[in-house]
Amino acid sequence: EVATTTVTVYEYGISLNQGQNLISIPLVPEDKSVEAVLNGVAPEVVWAYKYDEELGENRWYVYAEGAGDLDGLVPGYGYYVMMGEDSDVLYNNGEKYYNLGNGVPLPPQVDLTPGWNLIGHYGLEEVYKWDEYNDLAGSSTLTDLADVTLLSENAAPELYLLMPGEGYWAFVTGQSNVLYAPSEADYDEFDE
Repeated sequence: EVATTTVTVYEYGISLNQGQNLISIPLVPEDKSVEAVLNGVAPEVVWAYKYDEELGENRWYVYAEGAGDLDGLVPGYGYYVMMGEDSDVLYNNGEKYYNLGNGVPLPPQVDLTPGWNLIGHYGLEEVYKWDEYNDLAGSSTLTDLADVTLLSENAAPELYLLMPGEGYWAFVTGQSNVLYAPSEADYDEFDE
Protein backbone atom coordinates (compact mmCIF):
# COMPACT_ATOMS: atom_id res chain seq x y z
CA GLU A 1 0.00 0.00 0.00
CA VAL A 2 1.07 3.54 -0.70
CA ALA A 3 -0.28 6.40 1.40
CA THR A 4 -0.13 9.92 0.02
CA THR A 5 -0.71 13.31 1.57
CA THR A 6 -0.42 16.93 0.48
CA VAL A 7 1.94 19.16 2.41
CA THR A 8 1.96 22.91 1.77
CA VAL A 9 5.27 24.73 2.07
CA TYR A 10 5.19 28.30 3.37
CA GLU A 11 7.61 31.16 3.14
CA TYR A 12 7.76 33.40 6.20
CA GLY A 13 9.93 36.24 7.41
CA ILE A 14 11.24 37.30 10.81
CA SER A 15 12.84 40.71 11.31
CA LEU A 16 16.16 40.61 13.16
CA ASN A 17 17.29 43.86 14.74
CA GLN A 18 20.72 44.88 15.91
CA GLY A 19 21.41 43.42 19.33
CA GLN A 20 19.38 40.68 20.99
CA ASN A 21 16.25 39.18 19.42
CA LEU A 22 14.05 36.57 21.13
CA ILE A 23 12.56 34.60 18.24
CA SER A 24 10.91 31.27 17.52
CA ILE A 25 10.56 29.19 14.38
CA PRO A 26 6.83 28.80 13.64
CA LEU A 27 7.19 26.11 10.99
CA VAL A 28 9.05 22.82 10.67
CA PRO A 29 12.05 23.36 8.37
CA GLU A 30 13.41 20.48 6.32
CA ASP A 31 16.97 21.31 7.42
CA LYS A 32 17.06 22.36 11.09
CA SER A 33 20.70 23.50 11.16
CA VAL A 34 21.25 27.08 12.32
CA GLU A 35 22.73 28.13 8.98
CA ALA A 36 19.86 26.68 6.95
CA VAL A 37 17.04 28.04 9.12
CA LEU A 38 18.54 31.53 9.21
CA ASN A 39 18.91 31.31 5.42
CA GLY A 40 22.26 33.05 5.06
CA VAL A 41 21.80 35.60 7.84
CA ALA A 42 24.97 35.55 9.94
CA PRO A 43 24.22 36.09 13.65
CA GLU A 44 27.03 36.69 16.12
CA VAL A 45 25.61 34.24 18.67
CA VAL A 46 22.46 32.13 19.09
CA TRP A 47 21.42 30.85 22.53
CA ALA A 48 18.78 28.30 23.51
CA TYR A 49 17.64 27.21 26.96
CA LYS A 50 16.59 23.63 26.37
CA TYR A 51 15.96 20.38 28.19
CA ASP A 52 18.92 18.06 28.71
CA GLU A 53 17.82 14.44 29.15
CA GLU A 54 21.02 13.40 30.93
CA LEU A 55 20.80 16.24 33.45
CA GLY A 56 17.01 16.10 33.72
CA GLU A 57 16.85 19.90 33.58
CA ASN A 58 17.30 22.84 31.25
CA ARG A 59 20.73 24.14 30.25
CA TRP A 60 22.02 26.81 27.89
CA TYR A 61 23.12 25.77 24.41
CA VAL A 62 25.07 28.17 22.22
CA TYR A 63 26.04 28.61 18.57
CA ALA A 64 28.72 31.08 17.54
CA GLU A 65 30.43 31.27 14.12
CA GLY A 66 30.08 27.58 13.45
CA ALA A 67 31.08 26.52 16.98
CA GLY A 68 29.10 25.65 20.06
CA ASP A 69 26.71 22.88 20.99
CA LEU A 70 23.41 24.09 19.54
CA ASP A 71 22.56 21.44 16.98
CA GLY A 72 19.61 23.08 15.28
CA LEU A 73 16.56 25.36 15.45
CA VAL A 74 13.21 23.64 15.87
CA PRO A 75 9.64 24.80 16.54
CA GLY A 76 8.56 24.89 20.16
CA TYR A 77 11.71 26.51 21.53
CA GLY A 78 12.65 30.17 21.81
CA TYR A 79 16.06 31.40 20.71
CA TYR A 80 18.06 34.50 21.54
CA VAL A 81 19.74 35.69 18.33
CA MET A 82 22.46 38.32 18.71
CA MET A 83 22.89 40.42 15.57
CA GLY A 84 25.74 42.77 14.71
CA GLU A 85 25.46 46.15 13.05
CA ASP A 86 23.17 45.11 10.23
CA SER A 87 19.57 44.18 10.85
CA ASP A 88 18.06 41.70 8.46
CA VAL A 89 15.03 39.56 7.72
CA LEU A 90 15.33 35.80 7.50
CA TYR A 91 13.24 33.80 5.10
CA ASN A 92 12.92 30.07 5.04
CA ASN A 93 10.43 27.56 3.75
CA GLY A 94 8.79 25.23 6.22
CA GLU A 95 5.79 23.03 6.76
CA LYS A 96 3.16 22.93 9.48
CA TYR A 97 2.11 19.57 10.82
CA TYR A 98 -0.86 18.85 13.02
CA ASN A 99 -2.58 15.49 13.29
CA LEU A 100 -2.43 14.94 9.54
CA GLY A 101 -2.29 11.16 9.68
CA ASN A 102 -0.83 9.04 6.88
CA GLY A 103 2.52 8.98 8.63
CA VAL A 104 2.97 12.76 8.63
CA PRO A 105 4.51 13.63 12.01
CA LEU A 106 3.47 16.14 14.60
CA PRO A 107 5.89 19.02 15.13
CA PRO A 108 8.62 18.45 17.71
CA GLN A 109 7.35 18.31 21.28
CA VAL A 110 9.24 20.31 23.89
CA ASP A 111 10.15 18.99 27.33
CA LEU A 112 9.54 21.58 30.04
CA THR A 113 11.01 21.42 33.51
CA PRO A 114 9.99 23.12 36.79
CA GLY A 115 11.22 26.69 36.75
CA TRP A 116 12.00 28.79 33.68
CA ASN A 117 11.73 27.51 30.12
CA LEU A 118 12.36 29.35 26.87
CA ILE A 119 9.63 28.39 24.39
CA GLY A 120 8.54 29.35 20.90
CA HIS A 121 5.06 29.76 19.52
CA TYR A 122 3.95 27.16 16.99
CA GLY A 123 2.21 28.02 13.74
CA LEU A 124 1.71 31.10 11.57
CA GLU A 125 -1.24 32.68 13.36
CA GLU A 126 -1.34 34.63 16.60
CA VAL A 127 -2.87 32.62 19.45
CA TYR A 128 -4.75 33.84 22.50
CA LYS A 129 -2.76 33.55 25.68
CA TRP A 130 -5.36 31.31 27.33
CA ASP A 131 -5.21 28.87 24.40
CA GLU A 132 -1.49 28.59 24.90
CA TYR A 133 -2.05 28.08 28.62
CA ASN A 134 -4.23 25.13 27.68
CA ASP A 135 -1.37 23.66 25.65
CA LEU A 136 0.97 24.10 28.60
CA ALA A 137 -1.25 23.46 31.59
CA GLY A 138 -2.97 20.16 30.99
CA SER A 139 -6.06 20.36 28.80
CA SER A 140 -4.14 18.73 25.98
CA THR A 141 -3.71 14.96 25.99
CA LEU A 142 0.01 15.53 25.45
CA THR A 143 0.50 17.66 28.55
CA ASP A 144 0.58 16.79 32.24
CA LEU A 145 -1.04 19.10 34.77
CA ALA A 146 1.04 22.14 35.62
CA ASP A 147 0.77 25.82 36.53
CA VAL A 148 2.38 28.07 33.97
CA THR A 149 3.24 31.78 33.85
CA LEU A 150 4.04 33.22 30.41
CA LEU A 151 6.24 36.27 29.95
CA SER A 152 7.38 38.14 26.85
CA GLU A 153 10.94 39.06 25.91
CA ASN A 154 10.78 42.08 28.22
CA ALA A 155 9.38 39.99 31.09
CA ALA A 156 5.97 41.58 30.64
CA PRO A 157 3.09 39.48 32.02
CA GLU A 158 0.41 41.51 30.22
CA LEU A 159 0.40 39.25 27.19
CA TYR A 160 -2.87 38.98 25.32
CA LEU A 161 -1.76 37.29 22.11
CA LEU A 162 1.25 35.12 21.35
CA MET A 163 2.73 35.98 17.99
CA PRO A 164 4.46 33.71 15.46
CA GLY A 165 8.18 34.34 15.24
CA GLU A 166 8.47 35.53 18.84
CA GLY A 167 9.88 33.60 21.78
CA TYR A 168 8.51 33.55 25.35
CA TRP A 169 9.56 32.61 28.87
CA ALA A 170 7.37 30.03 30.59
CA PHE A 171 7.65 29.48 34.35
CA VAL A 172 6.35 26.02 35.26
CA THR A 173 5.28 24.79 38.68
CA GLY A 174 3.48 21.58 39.51
CA GLN A 175 4.38 18.42 37.66
CA SER A 176 8.02 17.82 36.80
CA ASN A 177 7.28 16.15 33.47
CA VAL A 178 5.51 18.49 31.07
CA LEU A 179 5.37 18.27 27.30
CA TYR A 180 4.61 21.37 25.25
CA ALA A 181 3.02 20.53 21.92
CA PRO A 182 0.94 22.50 19.42
CA SER A 183 -2.84 22.55 19.49
CA GLU A 184 -5.31 23.12 16.67
CA ALA A 185 -5.42 26.80 17.65
CA ASP A 186 -1.71 27.06 16.86
CA TYR A 187 -2.17 25.50 13.46
CA ASP A 188 -5.36 27.11 12.19
CA GLU A 189 -5.51 27.83 8.49
CA PHE A 190 -3.08 30.46 7.29
CA ASP A 191 -4.08 32.83 4.50
CA GLU A 192 -1.10 33.92 2.43
